[in-house]
Amino acid sequence: MSAGPAMSLHCLRIAPPDVTPETPWLVLLHGLLGRGDDWQALCPLLPEWPILQVDLPGHGASTCVRVRDFSEMRQQLALTLCAQGITRYWLIGYSLGGRIAMDFAASCAGEAAEGLRGLLVEGGNPGLQEDTERQARMEHDARWAWQICWKPPR
Repeated sequence: MSAGPAMSLHCLRIAPPDVTPETPWLVLLHGLLGRGDDWQALCPLLPEWPILQVDLPGHGASTCVRVRDFSEMRQQLALTLCAQGITRYWLIGYSLGGRIAMDFAASCAGEAAEGLRGLLVEGGNPGLQEDTERQARMEHDARWAWQICWKPPR
């Protein structure tokens, strides 16, 4: 098990044979409880683009990778891009992946940030801003978890 960015995330690279170093990669970030290959149906529609399907920490083949917060997630994503030799890219995220993409774009610095060409986000949001909103959400989620996981059937 890894704490923080000790190893890069598991990825699947799909690259056309004639890809050039100038061609930006499409880095695909899945939603909560998903995996990188959730994007598999999209890939044949983009045959001219190099694609990197990422398994986020705790998901798919990256289940042993752990991050404590978005700061560590940014480090992990930057490390993964570096390990994959990707210097020009678009981040494409769904739900949790979209939130990670937005956070990365807003907060990352250095070479990884310089290589970012843009974002495509579906079903993502930047999160709740107020402490009271976050507390209410945690209480709501805890009630749902109790009903789903622990409440005995009638």
